[in-house]
Formats: sequence, C-alpha cells, structure tokens
Amino acid sequence: MSQGTQALESEKETEALFRAWFNNRMTVLLILIHHIRQRDPRMILKIDFFLTDIEHHFVDSHAGEPYRYAFSYLHRYLKVYPAVTYQGSRKAVEMVRRIYEALGFAFNYPLKPSRAVVASPESEAIKNGYGNETERRRM
Repeated sequence: MSQGTQALESEKETEALFRAWFNNRMTVLLILIHHIRQRDPRMILKIDFFLTDIEHHFVDSHAGEPYRYAFSYLHRYLKVYPAVTYQGSRKAVEMVRRIYEALGFAFNYPLKPSRAVVASPESEAIKNGYGNETERRRM
C-alpha cells in the first residue's frame, strides 16, 4: 500500500468515527426531544457542551444565519427543558435537521416528538410566571 492510499483510508476511518460520535450524541438529544422527562442536569449540560463544540469547531463559521439560529434555539430549548411545548419540540427537531445539513449529513428521523409533558418544579414555576419571560416567548 502506498502512503497516499493509507492516508485516504485513515481519512475515511476518521470521518466514519466522527459521524458515529456525532450520530450517537444527536440521538441522545432526539430521545430527550421525543420523550419529555424530568431534567437530568448532567445530561443536559453534556448535550449543551456537545452542541457548543460542534458549533465552534466543526461547522463553517460562514455557514449562515439558519445554522447559527439552529444552535441558538437548541441552547435555549435545553435551558427550559422539560417545560417545553409540543410546537417547541417540533421546532427543535427541525433545528437538529439543520445541524445535520450544515455538516453535510443525511437526517432520517421519521418520529414526531411526544405530546406528553412531564410536570416538574421548573415547569410549574414557568406556568406560574416565575420563569424567564423572554426565554418562554422565544420557545
């Protein structure tokens, strides 16, 4: 094998590993969107850090407003999770699709998010007017 062939195979292997890592992390996010449950702060933080890494290190900085908005929306969505609406969850799935598109990956996610909302102290606080009004309007 020549060095050029080895480099090409190594590049393909690296891309496959990145794609697998990316898909695994996004699957966790899609599961959270699809099945609203009590907030696990560690998991939410890990997903938020993952999105930040993808946004700053893997998406072209000149990708455009729709892609920047997708990351911004998902960060806000995670901030108020699980006190999210069905429409907010549907929009979150659309934002995930945009991120896949920004990286040049195919997005095949046929399921719609769950309509069930889990009551939590945070969601009760938001319903009672104690949440951040600006964040609620954006969702």
